[in-house]
Amino acid sequence: MSNTPSDHSRRKFLRLGLLSTAAIPAAGMLLRSGPAAAQEGGAGANAQRVDPQSPEARGLGYVHNQADADKSHPRFDSSQFCANCLLFRQHEDKGSWGYCAAFGDKLVNANGWCWAWEDAADAQKIGPQDV
Repeated sequence: MSNTPSDHSRRKFLRLGLLSTAAIPAAGMLLRSGPAAAQEGGAGANAQRVDPQSPEARGLGYVHNQADADKSHPRFDSSQFCANCLLFRQHEDKGSWGYCAAFGDKLVNANGWCWAWEDAADAQKIGPQDV
């Protein structure tokens, strides 16, 4: 092999490319732990609460408290809460907050409600054997 300037520059380019590729996941982890950790704190700090004013929440009519929901909506029923929705999964450390699949696994209040509410009891009646 020769030691021409182009060989050194090629090696430098490849080394820089490998280092950059390795740095991308590390930078992503650092960025994720910033604002979410400050908002939530403690275990599961990366879990973020849904902002009711965000476009995704407004698009689904999400409210933290079911009493504030649009009762004129055709899907609304006073027995519906996030806690008894098929899309809700209780958070192990956050008390009355849990993950919602409709919001990309962001945290919603168990007493909340949105238009995506699905009856968890109906889903239990239909098991894998029925599909």
